[in-house]
Amino acid sequence: MSIAPTKALGEDQVCSTRVLITVRWFPTELIPQAHSSTLKDLPGIVINEDSLRAAASESPSRNLFKEVLDGKWGLVIVSLEMLTTPGFNQVLTSESFQQHLCLVFIDECHLVDKQGSDFWPCYKSIGLLRSRIPTHIPWIAVSATLPPGRKFDSVMESLGFHVNHYIHRTLPINNPQICYVPRILWYPVSNTSFLDLTWLVPPSVVSLHGITKTLIFCETIELGS
Repeated sequence: MSIAPTKALGEDQVCSTRVLITVRWFPTELIPQAHSSTLKDLPGIVINEDSLRAAASESPSRNLFKEVLDGKWGLVIVSLEMLTTPGFNQVLTSESFQQHLCLVFIDECHLVDKQGSDFWPCYKSIGLLRSRIPTHIPWIAVSATLPPGRKFDSVMESLGFHVNHYIHRTLPINNPQICYVPRILWYPVSNTSFLDLTWLVPPSVVSLHGITKTLIFCETIELGS
């Protein structure tokens, strides 16, 4: 599902401007420490606690917020915790940065209404960006789990999307490369033994390179570790 402001964002608009902000939530261990080339020909930087710490420990040390202000990065991906930091505040209040900003992109926007989670207060602070960013800047918020209803309306209100002032598009999420293959679990699951997953490792494999990359979803981080 894609939610975008009424003002369309054409390809020429992206190419003629410099900075795109992406606000995301994901486990920090999955984020590159220094930078991320997310879009072709658009240099990107990931800013979170880990990347700030890694950059500061380099020799010579780096200030990622200053690099953004200096115009080094066209795509700025920030974690939720960074939204209320002095460094990010300095970026937002920069006149030069605001002149080059072309888009604000919110990932997993349904979490704005996920009360009780640890990152819920951080997501609530996203709406505060509205008053600090020029009104002509387009916003896009996406989610694969936000059907119409009370929660949808709550998320839209929290993010500053006003009724009749945004475009709501529901897109199919079917992927022909993904299929459901039910399997019966015959063995108990523990932190050290996953016998029902042995089919993922070919009998003839002789190295890790012979195992196909596979995503396995677990109920807890501890189980997946």
